[in-house]
Amino acid sequence: MAERMPEIRRTATEVAVLAAGIFALLFALAGGSWAAGLGLASVVPAWSAALLVGAAWLIVAAALFLLDHPRRLVSRLSEESQAQALASRRAERDEAERTLRDTAEALAEALLHDAEARAVHATAGAARRGIDEAEREAGLLIEQLAQALRERGKAGQGFLDWLRGEEKPG
Repeated sequence: MAERMPEIRRTATEVAVLAAGIFALLFALAGGSWAAGLGLASVVPAWSAALLVGAAWLIVAAALFLLDHPRRLVSRLSEESQAQALASRRAERDEAERTLRDTAEALAEALLHDAEARAVHATAGAARRGIDEAEREAGLLIEQLAQALRERGKAGQGFLDWLRGEEKPG
């Protein structure tokens, strides 16, 4: 909207000048009509004043219509100008669609990279938890094995005594 503001202002100026020209023409017609009415109704020079007012308004209207503003307004409102405006709007829409498509593709790519990073992180976390669990279980097994080897009357006591040099394996 902001980039179109100069064009909107130009159009508003042209409409205002056209309206002023039409308004001046109406006064010229009113003055001329009044002057003609006075001139015909009575043959006195009072009508000349009204005729001069009408002529002045006619000069103002002619000056306003001779300016370039009304011609530009008419050309802007012509069919060719409307076709150009329509083509311009279509081009803007196409550009907006391209930009939207590019942005959507970039967003999809970023989301995929983020999902991949999260998957790698989750997999590494799961592997870490699996390793921690395996280490904990191995530690428990080693502790249970050591406990079984230390108890008298169990299968490994003779082996432990032999390792200490107290008994010879049988």
